[in-house]
Amino acid sequence: MFALETSLTATPPTESGHRFDAGRQWVASLDLCFATREAVTRMTRCRHRGPLRVQRPFHPEGRDGACHVYLLHPPGGLVSGDALSIEVGVQGGAHALLTTPAANKLYRADSHAVAWRQHTRLVVADGGALEWLPQETLAFDGSRGAQTTEIALDGAARCLGWEVMALGRPASRLPYLSGRIEQRFRLTRDGRPLWLERQPL
Repeated sequence: MFALETSLTATPPTESGHRFDAGRQWVASLDLCFATREAVTRMTRCRHRGPLRVQRPFHPEGRDGACHVYLLHPPGGLVSGDALSIEVGVQGGAHALLTTPAANKLYRADSHAVAWRQHTRLVVADGGALEWLPQETLAFDGSRGAQTTEIALDGAARCLGWEVMALGRPASRLPYLSGRIEQRFRLTRDGRPLWLERQPL
């Protein structure tokens, strides 16, 4: 498993007003690995802690196609104090597609402005392929947190993906007027940075 950045584990409020309180976290983690077995991509490791699970893998494109997996988070969203970490490894020759059954929700922070955090790390070995296609994320007004995504590619590894963030709920006339969400994205190939982004919302 990977370590979350030390800046995200401090309990005093940060300059942005974020407070990551180690004393009141609901921690959940998921660690998956995919590899080929007899020319078929299989999920060879699935370790979880807390309310993060996966649905049984399936191959809708045939046995020689991608191994599809739904990531399940029964609470359906993140509230103050939640800390989620997801790590996925795809070995050479394997092809995995990960998605979610519904949109993720980022709820309004509590009166103490305690933030949530989510860290995703995707590692694809030379010759492997990963499709990272979660449903959209809906940020409620007043939400506070940090979302970090790291993608590490090796050699001729391939990765296709998206992360869609919707601010507020305009259809319900509930705009995103306050709060603070920090998104960080890091893409590397053979250890060399290809794209680094930090975006406060």
